[in-house]
Amino acid sequence: MTRAAAGLALAMTALAACSGGDPAPPQTSAPMPSTTTSTTTSTPPTTSATSAGPAFPAGLPDAAKTKDKAGAEAFAGYFARQLNKSWTEADPTLIPILCNLPTSRSCTGFVEVATDLRTKKHRYDGAPLSVNEVRASVVSGGLQWVDIQGIQEKRNIVDTTGNVVSTDLRKPLTLVVQLKWTSKGWNAYDVKTGS
Repeated sequence: MTRAAAGLALAMTALAACSGGDPAPPQTSAPMPSTTTSTTTSTPPTTSATSAGPAFPAGLPDAAKTKDKAGAEAFAGYFARQLNKSWTEADPTLIPILCNLPTSRSCTGFVEVATDLRTKKHRYDGAPLSVNEVRASVVSGGLQWVDIQGIQEKRNIVDTTGNVVSTDLRKPLTLVVQLKWTSKGWNAYDVKTGS
C-alpha cells in the first residue's frame, strides 16, 4: 500500500510519536538610530535602517502574524487548510514553508504523502480534514500547543481519470500542533494525533 493510499488516518497514526525541533533562533535587535552632524555644513540627521520583523510566508493571513494565542490559532487553522490543499492538489511545496523541515518528521511525512500523490498522478477528491475548532492550549518548552478538533472525512484518492484508488473512512480526529515563533513567524515544530 502506498503512502497516499494509506490515507490521513494512517499518516497521522504513523506520525503520532514523531517529534523534532531546533533550538530557538538567535535573538536579534534593531540597531539604534544614529545621528550625525557636521560643523562645516548643515546636514540633517540621518537614521540607520531598522529590522523589518519576521519574514512571513507569502499568503499567510494577517491574523496568523501575531505572536499571541490568537495568532497561533490562526496559523494552525491556515496550516490545516494548506495540508488539505497540498493533498487535494498533490502539491508538496505548500507544507515546507510552514514547518521546521527536515527535523520535523511529521511535516516530512505530510510532504512525502503529497509527493507520492504527485508522482503517481493521484489526489484526494476533497479536503481530507474538516476543522471544527482550533484552540491554543499550553505553552511548554518554548512551544505553543494548539489543538485542532476535526473530522477525517470520507474521501477518495483518485487518479487522473477519476478512478478511485483508495478511500479514507470518516472519523473524529484531533491534531496537536506545536508551534514556535521564529524569524519567519510561527512555525510548526511537531504535529501529533491527540485523544
